[in-house]
Amino acid sequence: MLHEVNAGAGALPPGVPWGEPRSPGEVLADPTMSAESKRALLASWASDRHAVPNRPDLRRPEVGEILVLSDIFEALQALDELTDLPQISQGRSSRQTSDASCAAGM
Repeated sequence: MLHEVNAGAGALPPGVPWGEPRSPGEVLADPTMSAESKRALLASWASDRHAVPNRPDLRRPEVGEILVLSDIFEALQALDELTDLPQISQGRSSRQTSDASCAAGM
């Protein structure tokens, strides 16, 4: 379940454009971002660079809100399921066909 821990103010820090996603859910829902951009932003938020001191389960991205790390991972997993599953299935099908050909002596 995606949830956020609000740091307080709610105002964007200087230099952050209005409309920039401020939560994992907003990243997933943003129709203007490519899957690669979404993945890069979520991975950036998950990095130790954004860790809250003495709270390894929380992250504070540039936008100033504190996020729960597990929510970021859930969003990355959801993004993977939306974008990578067809590629994984195609890879398996090719591999199964290849394995069947080898087993048949081809």
